[in-house]
Amino acid sequence: MDLNGLANLVETVVLVGLLYSFFTVGLSVSFRVLNYPDLTLEGSVILGGAISFNALQAGIDPTTAILAGMLSGGLAGLFTAVQYLYLKVSKLLSGIITTAIVYSINIRLLGGRANARFEDIDSLFDLVNPLHSQIRDILIFSVMIVALISFFALFFNTKMGYMLRILGDNPSFLVALGNNPKHVTLIGLAVANSVLGLGGAIMVQYKSTCDVNMSFGLLTGALAAMVIGESFVSAKNMWQYMIGSVFGTIAYNFAVALVLFSWSSNYEKLVMASDVRLLTGILLILPTLLKRAKVGKYLLFRSDW
Repeated sequence: MDLNGLANLVETVVLVGLLYSFFTVGLSVSFRVLNYPDLTLEGSVILGGAISFNALQAGIDPTTAILAGMLSGGLAGLFTAVQYLYLKVSKLLSGIITTAIVYSINIRLLGGRANARFEDIDSLFDLVNPLHSQIRDILIFSVMIVALISFFALFFNTKMGYMLRILGDNPSFLVALGNNPKHVTLIGLAVANSVLGLGGAIMVQYKSTCDVNMSFGLLTGALAAMVIGESFVSAKNMWQYMIGSVFGTIAYNFAVALVLFSWSSNYEKLVMASDVRLLTGILLILPTLLKRAKVGKYLLFRSDW
């Protein structure tokens, strides 16, 4: 592979990594901040995209359409929280149920189809980057990610932000402070899934298409990216942790690109595209082993789930 090919590979990896960072950040809010194994991701992402798609089709401007997608993702998170808190559904099952229900809703939103494309409609990226320059798209995503990290850096220093962090570490202490853990859980899952809905809306507008299967594999990929970020970035506060999530997402997508890239005919005889799943499993296990060797103990998940 020549230098131009390598440069294009790195450029594409950074672009995809920044786009998918929304999903890693959203997942880390529920998994790490709230200590809630929320599996709503694959539902709320496409719900946000489908709502954004319909908003554009209805003549709403792209920015408002993205905000509508973000709001719909938050509603999916609220539904998951309601199942767990008031219907006594387990944490894991609540997210799975929401994803299953939202899948059918998304098909209805797309007019009974599994996928749909924009027709004579300008997305946000058509307006701000009419030439579809990949470098400019990277700059746009970078600004969005910086804005998201800045928001969380401020948010987690507010009273509500502290309550979310306390909920994940010690719910009993939250009760001792006179706060209702149920209310905080509702807000926390709404915030986490709002980020996922936001990412879904942005992804649909960037790709100019919405497919109910676009989120397939996002959960395991975001988990792998989260683990990589935690293993190689020693975060001392929330904004550093978010940066680690972005770094982990880019690193994960770079590893995937190395597998999928057509290096040579001999390479393709040894490596298949389906090996990406094998790679994802390794990337979930290897950082855990490295972290354990370094600190002597590493908990990927908590047993009370």
